[in-house]
Amino acid sequence: MAPPAKKKKFTIRFELGILGLFGLLVVCAAIFFWMFLLGLWAGQSVFTPISAGVSPFARFASPFEGRGGEPPLPALAEPQRDGGQEVVSLPVASAGEEPAGEGAAEPTFFALQVSAFREAERAERDAEQWRARGYDAFLVPPQEADDPFSRVYVGKFDRLADANQLAARLEKEQGVKAYIALVSAARLQGP
Repeated sequence: MAPPAKKKKFTIRFELGILGLFGLLVVCAAIFFWMFLLGLWAGQSVFTPISAGVSPFARFASPFEGRGGEPPLPALAEPQRDGGQEVVSLPVASAGEEPAGEGAAEPTFFALQVSAFREAERAERDAEQWRARGYDAFLVPPQEADDPFSRVYVGKFDRLADANQLAARLEKEQGVKAYIALVSAARLQGP
């Protein structure tokens, strides 16, 4: 009896000589180089700030047409030294003064929330203790009817980096975990 015939397996073979292999490497290198250049261009265009070059869509997205698509910033007073800390006073509209426009933003600054109390008297005592330690502390009353907490904040900063530095210093020196918050100057209840 004859042995059974083996079935042929389907195989694909690529045979390249030296010249073909070199050509394949050149094509792959050209593709990778092009992707590298495309990645550099895309990365540069993504991280370029809008103010450096105004986007053609900025006039559709912003009501501040003709100004680079950015709202005007309020003028800040010069920083003053108070007990070794830099204090920046922000302009606040007086009671009879109208805002510049309907969409005028309130001036804000960064501050460190160090505590919150349900009783306003305890919050005021805590703020006084922080002032006695040499910090620029202030109290913010509850924001809404369902918010019972009066919050005590330390420092007034126009840059987030400055607030981070003070937060690290408070944690190291005072053992207090402070939270950075953006506070509206209109809600300020100071000393």
